[in-house]
Amino acid sequence: MSLNLRPSEIHFSQDTIFNRFRNTQNIGNVLDNIFERRLQVDDLPRITVARHDGRWFSADNRRLWIFKKLQKLGRCSSIEVIEISEIPSNKMTTKNEGISVEIIGGDIEADNRRLCIFKKLHKLGRCRRIEVTEISEIPFNKMTTKDKGRTIEIVDDLPCIAVADHDGRWFSADNRRLWIFRKLNQLGRCRHIKVIVISAIPSNKMTTTNRGISVEIVGGDIEGVMGNR
Repeated sequence: MSLNLRPSEIHFSQDTIFNRFRNTQNIGNVLDNIFERRLQVDDLPRITVARHDGRWFSADNRRLWIFKKLQKLGRCSSIEVIEISEIPSNKMTTKNEGISVEIIGGDIEADNRRLCIFKKLHKLGRCRRIEVTEISEIPFNKMTTKDKGRTIEIVDDLPCIAVADHDGRWFSADNRRLWIFRKLNQLGRCRHIKVIVISAIPSNKMTTTNRGISVEIVGGDIEGVMGNR
């Protein structure tokens, strides 16, 4: 039976989760892709839940972790779940009644991008505090700050764009980011970019009348140096 629940109503069944799905995708990157609307919440498979001691628990703990984060970020208020009779006993390892989980297997990628977002929201008065997960140390290859972590230069931190083959050519529906990458290419700041290949561009996004050679910018002037070039 399917029903709708708030992620905050559902408890973790395990005390630990790996930082990656079986297909090697990092759970932090999946969270970012949904938050930045490259993926939809509904793109994640539904989780299963069962009643245990009067509360809802799920054995799909990595997806539940993502849904809980999205709820806190205002990206989803409720999710459709599938009710099952019980959680397998080998999945019920929680030591704190399913309130939280420890993430193991390495770092959660893209934390710096999310920190940038939280800092912006804080400046705008949209968030005062955030819940964080304490780990023993930051991996050595991640400690590259040159100013004690006060600022970050966003170059490679622009999210990947999704592309699809259409009539023998590559097209992307992430047009604003593509516009930026094209400008950076013209300025000699990037030669290649990492992209995500998808099966097709949604039909409502295929509105180009010049085979995708250029776009018209609407909504006002383009602030910044590049807009004047």
